[in-house]
Amino acid sequence: MRVNHLPALLALLSTVLTSGLMAQLIPNDHFSQAAKLSGERPIIEKGSLISQQGSIKADHEPGEPRHAGAVVKGSVWYQITAVTTRRFVVTVSSETADIVLALYTGASVKDVILVHRFDDCASPCISRKKTEPLSTGARVEFKAVAGQAYYIAVDYEGGKPGEFEIRVDDSTNPLQPELEVLPADAAWESLLLLDQAGQPIDPASKNRDFFRTWMVSTIYNGPAFKKAGPAPIGYGIIDSLQITTPLGESRDFSPPKGARHSAYLRTTFTPELDLRELGVEGIFDDGAIIYLDGQEVARINVSADDDAENWKTTSSSSRVGPHNIYTEDALQYAVIRNLRLKAGVPVHLGVSLHNTGPNSTDLGMAMRLFGVTAGE
Repeated sequence: MRVNHLPALLALLSTVLTSGLMAQLIPNDHFSQAAKLSGERPIIEKGSLISQQGSIKADHEPGEPRHAGAVVKGSVWYQITAVTTRRFVVTVSSETADIVLALYTGASVKDVILVHRFDDCASPCISRKKTEPLSTGARVEFKAVAGQAYYIAVDYEGGKPGEFEIRVDDSTNPLQPELEVLPADAAWESLLLLDQAGQPIDPASKNRDFFRTWMVSTIYNGPAFKKAGPAPIGYGIIDSLQITTPLGESRDFSPPKGARHSAYLRTTFTPELDLRELGVEGIFDDGAIIYLDGQEVARINVSADDDAENWKTTSSSSRVGPHNIYTEDALQYAVIRNLRLKAGVPVHLGVSLHNTGPNSTDLGMAMRLFGVTAGE
């Protein structure tokens, strides 16, 4: 009996030719062909998940992991090696694709090891554009050890494969988290009080004790807060935030010009450990005052001299406050010290948001909250 090997040979030939063609058209399609990123930071490069002719898409190698646990389509690879030990932040943005980003060490695609974002917190260096509220793309940060090669996988889980921009920069994040106590997409109650004509009004005009009680739902008896929804929460168009929950009744809601002052948000969290310090990572457009169990603990872009009990208090462009505030692109960080939060005991968290002025076009926020071991 004669065995026809022609189909198998043709399939093998097709695989070899396609692999060779892809190596030419998408040169960093595979782990071993990772494009090296080097030079002065920020390092900014254009990349693509598809050939210039648009006929071939990036693929997956045998043994390649499913990045970030997503149903991914096809990846390209980058490699970076730090000259000195330092923190890096990597962002990848695309106008067409829902980017998935993961960072590894390892000698081959079959034995890659996920890197952690922080030394003391089991938070892996993975990011999905669909679920990253603090960036317009996918974003990770990590401490790079001098001489260690790190591999960046850029994949996508939706949209159309196409061009993207990858950016590597030094990170100024001062936090060293032990655990995350509030995720960036946490659900918040909100209050932006309007009169019958749709004009924002001072909430103290409806509740004399408002500014002493609004942060703690169990003692508050003023105008009802809106049902909780996930962050990012706000109104208008904020470049770094894709608003999920509107402060008004619709996504395109914004108050009339001349009366866009403040809004009030609250939620609760329950620490797993006793905490003496908290770290805040978030985007606050334009400024915020943060409260724990009714007590002010931090200000971001709001002057220490401004009255927290005045709904017309504005934010400051000088990024000032009585606590340690750090800025990294659109992200901001605050370190809150000298706390006595007990494990298992719910904590009431309040945030008042403040515009730069009554004609500001947008207002919004998303934040993560960490238990931290130290702050610079």
